[in-house]
Amino acid sequence: MVKYFKIYVSSIVLFFISNTAAHSFCDFEKVLIGSSLNSFQNKFVGDAGTNSSKLHGYDIPIERICDDFEQAIVKYNFIDKDLHQIIIRDYQNDSDYLKSLKYYYGDPTEGYGRAGTSGIAYYYWDKSEKSVFLIDKISGESREQVVEIVSDRFNELSLKYMDIDNE
Repeated sequence: MVKYFKIYVSSIVLFFISNTAAHSFCDFEKVLIGSSLNSFQNKFVGDAGTNSSKLHGYDIPIERICDDFEQAIVKYNFIDKDLHQIIIRDYQNDSDYLKSLKYYYGDPTEGYGRAGTSGIAYYYWDKSEKSVFLIDKISGESREQVVEIVSDRFNELSLKYMDIDNE
């Protein structure tokens, strides 16, 4: 009887541990790069959104996208009614963006960690038709993490709509 009780308790503990770990990851691409403006609006904005073909963006609180992340803003930038850039800027000390990015994109293509307790860590993932960046900066008691997921065509298309010559 004691043997079965130990197995039962162990199973419950493992269930809670695995459940907790699953919630600590965040899929920042709830709407994938290249997705249509309509799919984004249906998921996050509703009928109040614009249908412009020009460059424009939406700011969404991160807690609407990731349960365990708070107080950051996720900016979704659209060009030609397609998503081409996602930017997250977070000033919280306890958010672990690197862990989530590694879970969804694997090990970084390149990058470097901090040499000590302060400084800049930089990571880059080269993915099919997009790039993913993480910059994690610690200075004293403050921390800033910036995640950018960007399509390979973002610069070209944004220059087109800003009327800047690409010479």
